[in-house]
Amino acid sequence: MKRTAAIMVLLTVLVSTSLLVPAAALAIDSSLSWPVRGFDYPSWWHDEYLDQSSSVSLTRIASTGSNA
Repeated sequence: MKRTAAIMVLLTVLVSTSLLVPAAALAIDSSLSWPVRGFDYPSWWHDEYLDQSSSVSLTRIASTGSNA
């Protein structure tokens, strides 16, 4: 359980501090016929989406062309 919690904290830090690949570096293959291009952006606490870093992350996700 502690290991899982530590991994979730690490992933949250990576996403919220933009240490992952910048949105501008992601290439979207427009030839794909699948209409859904989405991300999984889970919250492990009731107010995590209210944080400013979450707003920045969601804006960057949207800029990749994500629609779900």
